[in-house]
Amino acid sequence: MSICAALAAKTRAKKAGRIAQNLAQAARENAQLGLPAPWQLNGIWLVPLESGRVKPIGSAPWRRPKA
Repeated sequence: MSICAALAAKTRAKKAGRIAQNLAQAARENAQLGLPAPWQLNGIWLVPLESGRVKPIGSAPWRRPKA
């Protein structure tokens, strides 16, 4: 594995960890407020807000993750 590939893999893992932490926090907060848990639509995680809107979670939520 080249250095660039190793660095890219490390970066992907780090971003995935941050997204997982954000989802866990959003699920806890929404449970306290009586809101539904976050869900995934077309590869983008969405978190419901009190105002009836949703907030995407991720570094670039408008991009679809590579399969």
